Amino acid sequence: ICGNGVDAPLPNQLVSGVECKVWDKVATSDIAEDGCHAYQAVTGAACGCNAPPKPKCNVCANGYNWDATVEYNDGSSESCESAIYLMSMSTESCETYSEYVSQHCCLNSCNICHGGLFSLDRSIKYDNGDTLSCKDASLSASMLTTYSKECESVQAIAAEFCGCVSQEKKCTLCPGGSPPPLEHGIIPGDINMDCLWAHRSAPFYNAGSENCPLIRAAGVLYCGCDISSIGCSLCGEEERVDDSLRDNEVISNDDTTLLSCAEYESFLNFLAPSSEQCQDAKKTIQSQCCKYSS
Repeated sequence: ICGNGVDAPLPNQLVSGVECKVWDKVATSDIAEDGCHAYQAVTGAACGCNAPPKPKCNVCANGYNWDATVEYNDGSSESCESAIYLMSMSTESCETYSEYVSQHCCLNSCNICHGGLFSLDRSIKYDNGDTLSCKDASLSASMLTTYSKECESVQAIAAEFCGCVSQEKKCTLCPGGSPPPLEHGIIPGDINMDCLWAHRSAPFYNAGSENCPLIRAAGVLYCGCDISSIGCSLCGEEERVDDSLRDNEVISNDDTTLLSCAEYESFLNFLAPSSEQCQDAKKTIQSQCCKYSS
């Protein structure tokens, strides 16, 4: 992936959940010749290769945010890493994917809708009669730096003409979307992936989804994430989780094993104290995990 048989400088770096040293082996056997340039431009860059080739159409002035997520207009999404790879395959794919990459994947680059979506069929109309499609405006803006005066000027115009729509807040593994301190920690159970991959996957869920509290709790338990705020308290001010019960499995009303007391305590921290889910959980679980402080 680095060319000329040079090993990837970051052999243990995970790219799409796979270590770079594995991608190195894949490059010599399973990558077609017409895909090699894109493979080196995307995977090689993420694995720390020196001076990797540029994607065939480079729409980001300051490089790419490989961990970000592309949101397509049909509601689907995928990693920027995948979208940039596809964009780099040919002139046709460049035209198809560049508009999305420029919106979501540029590092420290201007976004005409502040990270939201715009209408592809709209155009900006200038006072002198000239017009510019919002798609072309987005591509041009991606070559500007975020918070620059030029960027702010484009954003002000786009807000008027391009139908900008704010995206729903996305779920994050750690508070604020920061990378997990324990990148190679393993989250067991239904999630069953390493922490770095969970960090990249979390934005596929909205912050208000029922899965997000479980993802965030896993971040605290297995990935070293901090709890940014305290929500639902399992045992309340007068009670505490008994140390001898922290590893005990909690049994629900239907006799199905769910989580340990410690896992539930972490999970509930991400729920609002007044929420129905918080109140129901406490009714079922408090007697199994809590006791009055002495």
